[in-house]
Amino acid sequence: MKTSPAPAAAASPDKDALAEFILSFAQALLRAGYYFPEHPQAQRAKEGLYQRFRNLFHGRNELTLMVQALGETTGVLVEGALPEPQKLTALMPAGMADVYAPRLAHFLERHDLVSLTLNEGMAEDEFSRFIDVMSEPGSEGLDAKGKERFLARLQESGVGHFSLVFKEDVVTADRKLPWRAQLAISRLRKDLTHVPIFHDLDEAGLRALRREILHDVLRPVARADLLAAILMNSDLAETHEASAAEIEEELAHSVPDPLVLPTARAALQVYLPAAEVEPEAAARQRRALLTLLLHPRSKDPPGVLELVRDLYDRGLVELEQLPAALKAQVTLERDTDRFLSDREAALKALEQAATGADYAPRADALVRLVPELVRRGLLDEVLVIVTTVRGHAALGGERAPAAEQALARLAIGEPAAVLKDRFVNGKKEDRLTLGPVYQAIGERGRPHLVSILEESQDAWVRKNAAEVLLRMGPEGTQAVLAELAGGRLPPDAIAELVMVLGELRADAPEVRKALSQHAQHREPRVRQEAAWALCRIAGAAEEPLFLRLLDDPAPEVRQRALRCLRTARCAGGLARVVDMLERVEGHPALEAFEPQLYAALPELAEASGGQGGHVEALLIERLRDSAPHGLLRRARHPLTDDAFAAVCDALGFAGTPAALEALKDLTGHLKEPARQHVARAIERLEARRH
Repeated sequence: MKTSPAPAAAASPDKDALAEFILSFAQALLRAGYYFPEHPQAQRAKEGLYQRFRNLFHGRNELTLMVQALGETTGVLVEGALPEPQKLTALMPAGMADVYAPRLAHFLERHDLVSLTLNEGMAEDEFSRFIDVMSEPGSEGLDAKGKERFLARLQESGVGHFSLVFKEDVVTADRKLPWRAQLAISRLRKDLTHVPIFHDLDEAGLRALRREILHDVLRPVARADLLAAILMNSDLAETHEASAAEIEEELAHSVPDPLVLPTARAALQVYLPAAEVEPEAAARQRRALLTLLLHPRSKDPPGVLELVRDLYDRGLVELEQLPAALKAQVTLERDTDRFLSDREAALKALEQAATGADYAPRADALVRLVPELVRRGLLDEVLVIVTTVRGHAALGGERAPAAEQALARLAIGEPAAVLKDRFVNGKKEDRLTLGPVYQAIGERGRPHLVSILEESQDAWVRKNAAEVLLRMGPEGTQAVLAELAGGRLPPDAIAELVMVLGELRADAPEVRKALSQHAQHREPRVRQEAAWALCRIAGAAEEPLFLRLLDDPAPEVRQRALRCLRTARCAGGLARVVDMLERVEGHPALEAFEPQLYAALPELAEASGGQGGHVEALLIERLRDSAPHGLLRRARHPLTDDAFAAVCDALGFAGTPAALEALKDLTGHLKEPARQHVARAIERLEARRH
């Protein structure tokens, strides 16, 4: 049974264009050698070739053909025009590949070439002359001097945008290098050697050209392991024109940012074993590795500073070599360790600094430790430092301005960011410790707390931030009120802030005004929290509001209003509650509310004092209707045991002789526990009479 061949990979326009050019290029090299350059056949072999060459480049400015040993045969690898290197046999249709791939490989081998690179900077006449010189009889199989003459011939012909690496140019040091890295180092050394030959430039121009050569050599190399091999063996490319250190510096500049970290890690794997067996090589490799990692960049690629820090911790990098930011961090950690080892001495020295000039550097040095202490979770130490400095600022005198300036530094830059991050993302205990820290920082820390109110989605974080603001005094309270009025907060956040105002009893005219407004908010939760906050702040003074909220459409608001009446012991609450009880039947909303209304009776009655009159009469009637001889008249809605007890207690607190007479009349008709409730009410009434 025959199997169908696997389908070839789908061709792309770029691949087709590349295959077409290489085919034409191979034909031109092979045919042009038979004729003088002026011969029509030689000219015809080059027709359209340059334009096909120019069409290859889309931001990739070189095309390289490399001879690669494949067992007993050789192949050609094409690099530069496409994102990935391509085997020539994979680019061409099978029939043409069988014919021209071996011919091109043979042509390059006859010239002892390992790689041939064409730069897109070639002009058309330069490109044509390159074909002519490469195809000249006698240009193959040359010795070293012959090859130098051959290169000089290219120079005389005005050809400069190319690179040739002969077999003898390949570095052959006893190092196990990947073939691609070995070839790149060989080309680099060859091209750097010939810079002065092909270019008449001053030192600055030559330096720029050497950088360009390095970029051209490295651009196609997109694997970190290959870049690491080139970097760690860059001494093999050293010439009189460029030292190994200069090459390493340019290599570090040329490695793309995304490849810096993986290249460094791959290089580290080479360096560490070498450090044990080849100290001289290890010193050079460490220099190369650090050159890559410590090369100045506008922005360090992710992970690079962490690796540098790891190398520092291993003793492979000196403190003075570290980047400024990392050096500052390491120094900060050292200073923090010293402070923690003898905290009392540091604080004593601060306390003993009598003049502003002596105090300022000591205070700054301690405040500078705050971010690191926060990162370590040592918030109690932060509190000690900040409150100590705050105390010196509050005492006045020569030290006070310096203490204020030291505290001001905590409200800007990294210290402010670290404190805010821990407050937002830390535990509740962290926020409780940081609250006094923010209070010590004072008004400069207030904007950060306000931003937490606006940004945080965590109810506890917002609540704790509001508590700190309110403890900061009138300005902090005003900041909270501004947030409430700003219209930026969702209802839940508004309710939380209102609740905090009540919990801290932040009494002020503007607070009461704001709470009264929020007692009319569209959201029930806001209304009930505003009522409760006013209850805790103003008490019975807000009785009219609580009575009005007893008619609120939301059950939870009605319940909170009743709780406020009871807690504030509002005298006017009893009559209103009794009135509502009279209207219970036939009102589903009131029926659901009935147990709470009865439960409120004793406290409201005690607050009202002896009233008698209509309210007392209604309560007495309710007791009689609930007694056994009244069941025929009110069988559909008898009092529960709890309600019966509540009415008795209410009469005991607010009844008159009329209530006493009614209770005594009921005693003979009741059983326990109802009789016990009536007896307690009678006892309380008689005690009030005497």
